[in-house]
Amino acid sequence: MEGALVRDYGQHLTHCAYCGKNDASSAHGMTAEDMSVQTYNALLDRGWRRSGTWLYKPCHLQTCCQLLTIRLEAAQFRPSKAQRKVLAQWRRYLQGGTMSTAGGSAACRHGDASTSQATHATVPGPAAGATTRGGSDLQDAIQALQEALDGATARYLAASHPAAPSPPPARFTQRCGKGKAQGSLGLTSAHAFVLAAWLRRQGRTGVEAREVAQALRTLLQRLPLGAEVEVAKGHLNFPWERRQSACASGTESQVGAVEPITHIHAGLAHSFERRLLPHDDPSLPETEFELFKKYQVHHHKEAEEGVTRKTFAHFLCSSPLTPEPFRGAPPGSCLEQGFGSFHQQYWLDGRLAAVSVIDILPSCISSKYFFWDPDLAHLSLGKVSSLLEIEWIQQARLVCPSLRYYYLGFYLHTCHRMRYKAEYQPSDLLCPINQCWVPFSKAAPVLESPDMPNLCARPGALEGLGRDHLVQDGSPMVPPVRPSKRELLDSQHICLTPSSQPAGGSPRQVILLRQLVAAVRRDALPAIHRLLDNLGVWAEAVGPVWRELVYAV
Repeated sequence: MEGALVRDYGQHLTHCAYCGKNDASSAHGMTAEDMSVQTYNALLDRGWRRSGTWLYKPCHLQTCCQLLTIRLEAAQFRPSKAQRKVLAQWRRYLQGGTMSTAGGSAACRHGDASTSQATHATVPGPAAGATTRGGSDLQDAIQALQEALDGATARYLAASHPAAPSPPPARFTQRCGKGKAQGSLGLTSAHAFVLAAWLRRQGRTGVEAREVAQALRTLLQRLPLGAEVEVAKGHLNFPWERRQSACASGTESQVGAVEPITHIHAGLAHSFERRLLPHDDPSLPETEFELFKKYQVHHHKEAEEGVTRKTFAHFLCSSPLTPEPFRGAPPGSCLEQGFGSFHQQYWLDGRLAAVSVIDILPSCISSKYFFWDPDLAHLSLGKVSSLLEIEWIQQARLVCPSLRYYYLGFYLHTCHRMRYKAEYQPSDLLCPINQCWVPFSKAAPVLESPDMPNLCARPGALEGLGRDHLVQDGSPMVPPVRPSKRELLDSQHICLTPSSQPAGGSPRQVILLRQLVAAVRRDALPAIHRLLDNLGVWAEAVGPVWRELVYAV
C-alpha cells in the first residue's frame, strides 16, 4: 500500500503557553512522512496542525485551553475599513510617504472586525499625462474600459466555464458624485449581474453576481488613466478621473491587486518584491536564518544561543507534504508551483523584510508561521501579507474552484492576542465535539464557557449549512467514531520496523494488521491488544483518513 507513514506518540501533557500551567496542555501527536496534500487537508478538517514533520491535535476533554481551528472563506471576504487603511498606508509608504504607527504591530496579521460593502483594488495603469472631461476623452476611456472588461470576462469564462458561448458585451453608465467639478466623475457597470444571469440561462446554477464581480476584479489588469476598480454589491465602479493627479505623477500604486509572485514595484520610492520558494530550497537557511533569529530574540524574548540553524531547519524547512503539480495555473498564481509547503519572502528595498511560511492545499492556504524584521514593525507587514494571501486565493479560485479557504491556525477566545483572527469574516470554527464547521457568528455565544465548547449545541447552529461545513440534513456528516477492532484488523496497514517484524521479514515491510496478528506468538497477544487500543484512539482522532495512512509499529 502507498500512503503516508505515521508514527503515533499518543496523548501527552506539556506546559501551556497561554495560561502558564505546567502539564496542563494535552495534545495527541504523531510524526509523518510522504503525506499527500489531500491527506493533510483532511487532517486540518479534523483539528490537526503541523510544526515541521510533527503533527498535533488538542485533546479537548483533557486540555486546559480550548484551541479551535479557524478558517476564513476567502471568496466572501470583504476588507474592513481598518484593513483598507493598512493597505493605503502601505501604498503611501511605497510611494515615499510616511507610515502611521496607529495600525498596530506587524505581529498581528489581521485588522479591524467591522465589515465593508465595498472592496478596493488599485489596478496598474500607464503613467498618463493629463486628461480632460471632454466627450472624446470620455468615450476613449469607456472604449478602453470596455475592452479591458471584455478581456477579463473572456479569461473568467475560459477558467471557470470553458464551454460557454460568446457572452454579452460589457456596458457602462456615467456616474457623477457630489464634487463633479473637483473631478469625482466616474463610471459604473452592472456587467456582473448581466453575466451571472446569462450563465444561469446557460444551465450554470449557483452563479451569483457578487462572486462574478470579485472574479472580474482580480482579472482586470491594465486600465486607462490608472483607474481604480471598486466592487460594491455586485457593481463594478471605475472612479478613474479622481485618480488623475496620482497617475500623472507616475506613482500609481499596485498594492492591493493580486500580483505575480516575483513582481517588482518599479518606479516607486521603495521597491517591493515577493518570492515564493519551496520549503526545502537550499538557499533558505542562508537567506532567512538571521532574520528568524532576530525576530525570535526581539519579539519572543528567546535566548540567542537557543535559536540555532538546526531548530530553524527543523521547525520551518521540514515538511511531511509531498509536492503535487497543478496544471493550468496562470503565471503569478499561487498555484504556479503546485501544492505543497512554501516560504513566501517579502523583499523591501533589496533586503529581506519578512517571511510567510504556508501550505498550499487543494481547498486552502494554511498559514503556518510568519516572522519579520522587528525594525520594520511600523509597516504592519503581517496584516499586509495576510491581505495579499487572501487575494491570492480569490485569484486561484478561477482555475481551482476547490481552493476557497484561508486557515489561520488555532483560535483561543480567552486569549486577547488571538482575538484578531476573528476579525476576518466570514469565518468558521471547527466544533471539537462533532467535527463540523460552524460559522463564527453562530458559535460566538458558546465561546465564553471555560469548558470544551459544543459549537453545535446552540439552536439553529447548523441550520442552512451543507457539505462545505461537513453538515448534511442539519447534522454533522462525520462525527468522531472509534473503529471496531475488526475494522482495524481488516483495514489498517502497518509498517514493521526491524525490531517488531516477524522472523524472516524485511525492514520497512508494510502489511495488514491481521497478517501481523496471525504471525506473532501467543505470548505476544497482550501487546497486540494494547496496539489495538492505541490504534482505536489514534484512528478516532484522525478521522476517516486513517484508512489511507500506514501506522508504524
